[in-house]
Amino acid sequence: MFNTSCKDVIKILFDYRKNNLIYLIIPIIILYLMFFTTASADDTYSSPDGYTNSSPLIVSENAGNLSSQKPFASADAGDAVPSDLTSMRFSETPYDIIYHSIYKMNPNDIQFSLPNFSSSSNYNILNYNIGVPIKSGGLERYTEFRVKTSNDLQNAISSLKVTPTGLSKAKNISSSVQNDYQNSGLNIPGYNLGSEPSTPYFDSDNSKVYLSSMYLGNAHGGQGNISLRLNPVFISKSSKIYTYMFSNTLYKIQYQPTFEVLRILDYDALNGDQHNSYVLGQKQNDANSKISQSQQNIINKIQNLDSNLYSDDIKQTFINAANNIADNGRGDVNKLVNDTNNSKNYTNGVLDQINNKVAAIIDSLNNIINSYSLFKIISVPDFNFGQVSISSTNNIISLPSNTNAIIRSINSNNGWNLNLSISDLINDQNNQPLHADYLMNGNSYSPNDTIPYYNVSNSNNGDFSISKSPADNLQIKIPAGSARIGTYSGTATWTLKNDPL
Repeated sequence: MFNTSCKDVIKILFDYRKNNLIYLIIPIIILYLMFFTTASADDTYSSPDGYTNSSPLIVSENAGNLSSQKPFASADAGDAVPSDLTSMRFSETPYDIIYHSIYKMNPNDIQFSLPNFSSSSNYNILNYNIGVPIKSGGLERYTEFRVKTSNDLQNAISSLKVTPTGLSKAKNISSSVQNDYQNSGLNIPGYNLGSEPSTPYFDSDNSKVYLSSMYLGNAHGGQGNISLRLNPVFISKSSKIYTYMFSNTLYKIQYQPTFEVLRILDYDALNGDQHNSYVLGQKQNDANSKISQSQQNIINKIQNLDSNLYSDDIKQTFINAANNIADNGRGDVNKLVNDTNNSKNYTNGVLDQINNKVAAIIDSLNNIINSYSLFKIISVPDFNFGQVSISSTNNIISLPSNTNAIIRSINSNNGWNLNLSISDLINDQNNQPLHADYLMNGNSYSPNDTIPYYNVSNSNNGDFSISKSPADNLQIKIPAGSARIGTYSGTATWTLKNDPL
C-alpha cells in the first residue's frame, strides 16, 4: 500500500522541474511511485548495519523535539560497515555508505580534500573539505559533521569551525527549522566552535567528538569546509584526525540518497614533519625571544647600578658576561632545534630540553650581579705620630688625631676583618731599629706581628667607614734608652679578609 499522497509527489516533481526534467515523464514517474514505492513515515525498518532509533543519524536529544528519518533500506553502494565502528560511527577504516533512495548517487561524487600547506603557512592550521557538493532539489535535507582525534591529540584542538559550502543551491529553507538545527545541542555553539571550544560530546571509546549540524532545506548532497587549529604540540607517527559526515532528510520519502563518509588524516596527510618543524620553530623563536628579553633586562639593570660602588669597568664586565651567556644560550637552542629537524625525532622531551635550557640561561643572567663579589680597601690611614720628645723611661706614643679607613664590600654577606702588620721602625740617621712594640685594644704586638684592626660580622653592600680616635687606635711603646735623635719610619701592611673573626 502506498501511503504517500500524489500531492506530495507532485510537489517534489515540480521542485525538480527546475532541474530540466521533461514534463512528459511526470505521469510515468507518478505511476511508478504509486505502484512500486512502499516507504512511509511509519516505516520501522532497521538496516543490517545496526541503525536503530538511537542511531547517530537521529538528531541528538539535546536538540529538543527534532527528529530524523532512519535509512529506508540497506546500502546501495559503498563500503561495508567496519567491525570496529563506535557509537558515533568512527572507525580506524575510512568508508563511504550510500543508502537506498529513488535517485542514485555515484560514490565518486564524494569529495575529500587533503590539507594544503605552503612554506609560509602555519602548519597547525588545517583547512579541508568533505562531502558532496550541494545541489538544488530535494526536501528537508540536513547534514552533520563530526571531528575527533587520536588519543595523543585529545587536548590539541584550540579552535574548530565548520562552514557549509554551496548554500546558494539550497531553497525554501525554513528559518525556524534552520535555527533549531544550527543552534541546538548539536552545535558547540552553532557550527563555529570559535577560539574556545565548549565541552564536546564523547564517543563510546571516551574520546572527544566535536559536532556541527546544518539544515539545507530543499537541497541534497552536503559539503562543508573544516577549519581546525591545533595547539603547538608535536604530531606523532600514530596521530590521526577523523572526520565523519552524513547527509539525511527529515522528509518521509527518501528521494535523494542518505550517505555517510568517514575520512582519516594520518601523519603524512597532516604534513607531520612540516607541522612539527613549524611547532619547533615557534618554540625556538619563543625561547630566543625570552633569552634576548632577559639579556636586555639585566643590561638595563647593570647600567643603572650605583656608579659609586660599581665602576664603569665593572659594569662593562657585567655586560660582557650577559652577552656571552645569552649568545651561548641562543646557540645551544638553535643547535638543538637543527639537530631535531635533521633527525626528525620530534618528542616532548625536546620541548622540555628547550624549556630547561632557557630557564637555566635566565637564571645565569639574573645572577650576574648577585654572583659578583667585590671586597676592596678604598683607603687606609698613614700613621704619622709627629715630633715627640722621648724620656729616659718607657714611653707610649699615641696618634695626634682621628684616623679613617674605607672598605668597599659588594655581595659579601659573611663579614670581614681588617688586619695590620708594621715592621720595626728604622732611624734615618744611623739606620738603627727602634725595637718598639705596638699596642692595640689593650694587647701588645712585636714588629711584623698581625694586629687585628677592625672586624665586621655582617657586611652590607656599599662603603664602610672606619673611624678611630687616638685612644682606641694604634700606639707605639718605646723601650727606655732605645730612641735616638732622628726620624723613625717603617712599613704598614694592611690585610683585608672576607671572614669575620
